[in-house]
Amino acid sequence: MKNCTIIAYIEKDPSVLIKSISCDSYIIAADIGLSYCLDEGISPDLIVGDFDSFALPEDIDIPVVRLPVEKDHTDLDISIQKAIELGYEEITVLGGLGGRLDQTIANIQLLIGAKEKGIDIIIKDLYNEARVITDNITIKKRKGYLLSLFAVNGTVSGITLKGTKYLLKDSAISESFPLGVSNEITSDFAEISLKKGMLLVIQTVKNHL
Repeated sequence: MKNCTIIAYIEKDPSVLIKSISCDSYIIAADIGLSYCLDEGISPDLIVGDFDSFALPEDIDIPVVRLPVEKDHTDLDISIQKAIELGYEEITVLGGLGGRLDQTIANIQLLIGAKEKGIDIIIKDLYNEARVITDNITIKKRKGYLLSLFAVNGTVSGITLKGTKYLLKDSAISESFPLGVSNEITSDFAEISLKKGMLLVIQTVKNHL
């Protein structure tokens, strides 16, 4: 099934990310994400939100899932649930990083919860891209980007890392020690494999301030 793109809060230059959306992607605007779409003349397929940060236009002719302001699940969480209900197994979230630290952590936790259900989500902004893996992955080198690995839900074992400045062979990473932070891809691709556990894989621009 084709990719679903969810547009969340984007801290900087939302137009750049919005313009990168594939023309055949199913688009869900999560609350203020709708304003970015309207600014770029893009019509999402579904709108989800409580609209506490952005007023929903009265004349909007797009399906809307209106949420209460006081709730247990965030707008992004419900948007992801809707994407999964629609049958999408590959989901890209634009935004949701930077800004409030608590929201960023919550959004990373959503990646973990989705992966536990077998759903792959990539969350990214202009400077960062994150995903959660449980097996093998090949990641293309991006100029000016660092590669970091973090253990999720306990110790991750049997990690082998190739094509990077700092290599690993059948090693372990725990939640309490950030061994995998600030690595660099030195080959065209980095190869990451693990035998047990769950890794948060992040590519981030080395210098963007």
